[in-house]
Amino acid sequence: MLRQKYRKPTVCIDVVGEISDESGFDDSSEDVENIRRCLANLTKIYREVMVQHYMNGKSVAEIAERLGIPENTVKNRLFTGRKHIRKEFTMENYTKQSYEPDDLWIASTGQTGIDDEPWKLVGQDRIAMNLLILAYEQPVTLTELSKAIGISTTYIEPIVERLVDGELMKKVSDKVYTDFIIHTEDERLASLDLQLSLAKELCSEIWEIVDEGLDELRRRAYYNTQTEEQAIKLESFFVFRTLLHAVNGVRDEVSGGREPFESYPDRPNGGKWYAMGSLYPHGYDYDHCPYSRYQFSGESVNNMKNVIGAKALSLCLYDTDASVLGTTYKEYFYIDSFSK
Repeated sequence: MLRQKYRKPTVCIDVVGEISDESGFDDSSEDVENIRRCLANLTKIYREVMVQHYMNGKSVAEIAERLGIPENTVKNRLFTGRKHIRKEFTMENYTKQSYEPDDLWIASTGQTGIDDEPWKLVGQDRIAMNLLILAYEQPVTLTELSKAIGISTTYIEPIVERLVDGELMKKVSDKVYTDFIIHTEDERLASLDLQLSLAKELCSEIWEIVDEGLDELRRRAYYNTQTEEQAIKLESFFVFRTLLHAVNGVRDEVSGGREPFESYPDRPNGGKWYAMGSLYPHGYDYDHCPYSRYQFSGESVNNMKNVIGAKALSLCLYDTDASVLGTTYKEYFYIDSFSK
């Protein structure tokens, strides 16, 4: 009876019938909707045989021939598919990611891939962001991800596959997990007061050293050939690079040294990187972020050789809060090592 009902054109194909009476299902619209959702949450290997058998009326032999697998395998998948539907029929497993998606912004250290991986693997895709968040604490199956995020497995499978192929996720058996560190807002705020206190205490002393370097820069012949705007950018570049390299030097000393770039893992599309993520809760007020004016994204460098008569050309990008040096100088591109 259920098979006949579910195979009517008015019902979505992602609905399964012919469930045994002992399951406790009836013909109510609520049960039909629950079965539809449960079937949509099945992983592909179970979903495809269930749809073909119960929705399209294909025999076990026909399905086996079409998929190129033994008939016993088809029977086992049908059995497992029915078992999953019975188990999950009345369960609600949605998490907050299904109705209040968080933001997860990807950054990296090393050499990005040809298509700007790893950032391009996620970009502003909030489904991908929240799949990575859900798979961070422990490995999960696609079915568990589907139920947690409230989207059928059919639609998240290609996204997860992209993340696995791009090496932001790892797959072990039938489970996946996020394979990089995610920093939370609590972690970012934990040491903010201490950092501000140290900055206030040490700023004058540090700036005396930086000022000496700026004086030396201003005495250089090439500095005096710059326009006013170019000179401001050059000074900004000097300040940012000096402070960044000093901080990184202390970090490397405390942590025991920096990992050589040569030992970074090789990634798809010519990449050689480590990824990291910054998680911001749903509805985060970026305009009033308590630490945005104190941070910048680091040094992004694009090195090229034999360009416009130069042996080497380096384009260096820094991204800061507009309140630091004004909107005009929020991003900085510099030519470095320009020699003939």
